[in-house]
Amino acid sequence: MEQARFVSLDEVAVSSETLLPQEPVSIENRARYCNIANHKVEFGKHMARDVYIARRAEIDAVKLIRLPPGSVICGGGEYMVRIGDDFVAEQFPPYAERSGDALRRLGQAWRAQPTERADLLLVARHGIATWGHWLGELLPKIVLAEKLHPGRFRYILPRDVLRDERPDWPWVKLRQSLAAYAVPPESIFEFGSEVDTRFDNLYAVSEIWSDHMMHPGAADWLRHAVRIGRPAAEIGRLAVARLAGSGRSLENWPEVERILAARGFTTVATGTLPFAEQVAMFQGADMVFGVLGSDLTNLIFSPRGVRVMTAAPATFGDRFFYALVLDRDGHMADVRGPASEGSARAHFKSSFSIGLDQLRNALLVLEGIS
Repeated sequence: MEQARFVSLDEVAVSSETLLPQEPVSIENRARYCNIANHKVEFGKHMARDVYIARRAEIDAVKLIRLPPGSVICGGGEYMVRIGDDFVAEQFPPYAERSGDALRRLGQAWRAQPTERADLLLVARHGIATWGHWLGELLPKIVLAEKLHPGRFRYILPRDVLRDERPDWPWVKLRQSLAAYAVPPESIFEFGSEVDTRFDNLYAVSEIWSDHMMHPGAADWLRHAVRIGRPAAEIGRLAVARLAGSGRSLENWPEVERILAARGFTTVATGTLPFAEQVAMFQGADMVFGVLGSDLTNLIFSPRGVRVMTAAPATFGDRFFYALVLDRDGHMADVRGPASEGSARAHFKSSFSIGLDQLRNALLVLEGIS
């Protein structure tokens, strides 16, 4: 294997079924405030020229794809899929080594074991333990499969989804989210990553995101199908407190929080709440403040027209959360600040601070939108 060989799900499909059709989407520029150029001139120009613009997005169809018999999920915890000498591109981590030697080692450390012949749908993927990847990219695949084929599939997920009870780990929240969509525990195929595993009836759902947008049909179904057993919270203005240890720590948060509180914001560490409470919080918030990060993926559940103020280091390039704002026909103020002094190298997870006058200016812009 001299060179890495990567194939798309479409290329290896034995059969495929369209779950959501291809859909063009006309996008307005909903970024009402952005100060990136104050800190990183060229990066600010890029955002103004390429991201915060009106454009037409071409959203790919979402398909249910059957993979060839004998497809192998590689052990090791990254859920790479190997078909002969080929690797499925959608399942290959962007950070993994793609040299011939590295790929030859995959599949040789463990012996491939056959499994049952039930219809199994692969959901697990690199990043599954991150809330943003789970809620915005992976859970929608289960919701769509259940919508069109209720009860047909067992879903391949990490064993810990059903077994890990540690409240500060993601698996409990993942389990709660499955329950909110009426996916019973017996529908989960517990995948242990100790060995390579060969499947004869393996299915996958193609990417939910394309052209820097979530398929609007997938987002609609997440909102339509969720059952949380409680009404939306009457919170109005929500300030999402970022959890310690998550990176991108806002170092002047106490001063920021005082300004937000004076403008009617309630601070909630939404990442510590059960899934149903997270959904209710965002359903009831017409204005949201938060540091760019996974907690803001819950914007999927926000009311149409939500106004969102985000904070991040000036070095952090993001289109994911802006796309969620666009999906809700919302409005965004993007407030950036410098990485903290003493950082060995400024990067997207650096601690940072934002200017308080810039915060106030962004608030005025959002408050002026009816």
